[in-house]
Amino acid sequence: MFAPRTVPFAKVFGKSCAVAAGLSLSFVTATNAQSFTFTEIARTNDTGFMAFGETALNDLGQVAFSADVAGEGGIFVGAGEMASSLIAPSAGFSIDFLDFNNVGEIVFSQGAVPGVFKNSGGVTTPVITGASSLGDIGFTAEAFFAPKLNDSGLIAFEAVTFSGDANQGLYLVEGGVISAIAESPDFDIFRFDLNNNNQIAFALAQFDTAFGSH
Repeated sequence: MFAPRTVPFAKVFGKSCAVAAGLSLSFVTATNAQSFTFTEIARTNDTGFMAFGETALNDLGQVAFSADVAGEGGIFVGAGEMASSLIAPSAGFSIDFLDFNNVGEIVFSQGAVPGVFKNSGGVTTPVITGASSLGDIGFTAEAFFAPKLNDSGLIAFEAVTFSGDANQGLYLVEGGVISAIAESPDFDIFRFDLNNNNQIAFALAQFDTAFGSH
């Protein structure tokens, strides 16, 4: 189960964005500095959706979003027509973060039973689950956050442990192989993105004094 939240609307010029506001989910297209086109993706009062969670928007104008249906979390996709179920609420996932690429694949993380999962062609497979030993420093990851997915199928995610030295790391998954991009104790904080050129950008705090990107 995710915690529903309201995201205040912010103007975005020259771009399109997905906005979750209150109890409706809309797609906003900025045509110029003063004009916006709103396309409703889903609403709660007539679709069975009780609340909305994370959203992701691909370059085709398709919006993927997590939603609570009868107390269970699922992932749905819409572009202005009736949203379709990609991962049914009955599948039993507790969805925290998600990303959506241009070939219709989804990657998401969950917190109740920690893990990162990928859905491709309607089939959901685990990328990494449970407490897992990761990377060069070999810490046991207890939670996974903010997975990213590009059109080549590469996945990046952050992993952390809350015990001991509170280690964390940024990892890339290619062909089922997990590689460490950056790990603590060398670095403290990660904010990252993955593009379709298979490049990763991330911001970090190093030894609490120097900040940079790679």
